[in-house]
Amino acid sequence: MTKLGFVIDHRVCIGCHACTVACKSENDIPVGDFRTWVKLVEAGEFPNTKRSFLIERCNHCEHAPCVGICPVNALFKRPDGIVDFNNDQCIGCRACQAACPYDAIYMDRNRGHTVAKCNFCSHRIDQGLEPACVVVCPTQAILFGDLDDPASVVARASAGGNGAGPALRPRAELGTRPQLAYLGTSLEVMSADRTSERAAAMMTSPWDGAGAGAAPSLAETRLPHDVYNVRHASPWHLFVTLYMGAKSLAAGSALVAAAALAFGAGTERDLLALWGPIFALLFAAATAGFLVFDLERPERFLRVLLQPNWGSWLARGAYILVAFSALAAVWLVLELTGAEGGVRAAAWVMLAVGAATAVYTAFLFWQAPGRELWRSRAFAPHLLARAVVAGAAVWVVVGALADAAADLQQGLAWALVGGLAVSLLSTAAEFSRRGTAHLRRASALALRGRLAGPFWAAVVAGHAVPIALALAYLAGGGDVAVGLLAGAAALALAGQFVQDEVWVRAGQAVSQT
Repeated sequence: MTKLGFVIDHRVCIGCHACTVACKSENDIPVGDFRTWVKLVEAGEFPNTKRSFLIERCNHCEHAPCVGICPVNALFKRPDGIVDFNNDQCIGCRACQAACPYDAIYMDRNRGHTVAKCNFCSHRIDQGLEPACVVVCPTQAILFGDLDDPASVVARASAGGNGAGPALRPRAELGTRPQLAYLGTSLEVMSADRTSERAAAMMTSPWDGAGAGAAPSLAETRLPHDVYNVRHASPWHLFVTLYMGAKSLAAGSALVAAAALAFGAGTERDLLALWGPIFALLFAAATAGFLVFDLERPERFLRVLLQPNWGSWLARGAYILVAFSALAAVWLVLELTGAEGGVRAAAWVMLAVGAATAVYTAFLFWQAPGRELWRSRAFAPHLLARAVVAGAAVWVVVGALADAAADLQQGLAWALVGGLAVSLLSTAAEFSRRGTAHLRRASALALRGRLAGPFWAAVVAGHAVPIALALAYLAGGGDVAVGLLAGAAALALAGQFVQDEVWVRAGQAVSQT
């Protein structure tokens, strides 16, 4: 079986950028976007300095994260090993960008704001031609061919059979099994997590999150550091944060009401049974709205349901959200028709479906192997705890407006305290991990970098203060105004929103290349 791949020989690469120019010309790539680019890395102290080149592009991974996360199969792996894309199928969710550990994907405005990346010039391959970059390289530094043919030049080079030593593969520890390898370079040049956190001022500006203040001069660091690289925009922004918040509100408001009804709480039964599914439906609609509005091609959103990739947690999550909404609608109908036994049965089912709705986003973030901050095993229980906090906060406000019974408010106060405590513990677990430099830099952004202000505000004002207020309410019993608890609820909701925003931004701020 054919498995096409590249080996790039940096012993002969002169950094001329001819491959970049040929690629842009062949594929009509917009200004500012790249399928192939050359990174320049310098190391040492004058006069003992060295400049190295690295040709960057899609690695056509054997286990391609972009293929796995795409909800509509717009990215796919061909039988010859090429990871290709279909502009006509793409919905523009940018999940592939988030998942790619090589920053190799962009949204092409020349093709209707849909996915694009290096595809080995597959249109040329299908005509028996070589990729444009291979043809134009003046030093034949780009070797191309069948990695499964042991007699091919590229297979021998990949195996280290030409005297250059073993070929190196970028970020091989992630398990993606890239079909691109390098000769004559080093891990320091090849991996962003081994270069200096602060890029040099020459020819480029610092990466997002690369460090506070101005970039240093070339003489300020002898560590390997980028002196030229291309910028890659973060794919996910505010609407992902809003989606996460709305989903927590939907799942949480249903979970809190369902738990009270399932376990036979008699107090304010009618309030919980009627408004529980109503809030669930309203917030679920907001969740779907944020998801659709954030797409580059929102008119194609139904493809997630009608043409799903079942390996993608975006597609799985869409079906979970549909099941959650359908169950909430059934619950509401049962309540309106007076079927009290049916409502209680629906509440029991909602405990499982609501929990799944709350936590599935953790598995979506897990599908981005290069964004190591997002790959925390504590994030799924964290999302469940945050759903409980969000639901308790909603019901605290509703209870205050409806003058609900004191025992209901006390139960909600305990739910708020418990959920916030678990959220604090999960936050500590997520941001205290060591791991690679990628993880450490992303965590440092929140703990002491440019995101530290909102992060610590979320911890203190969004967790510690609400816990104190809720405990004060519980300690005071009926003598303490319920407004104290409502204040705790409002602060907790604001803290969750800020923490979601920090999580989304910090996970994308560290360069992948």
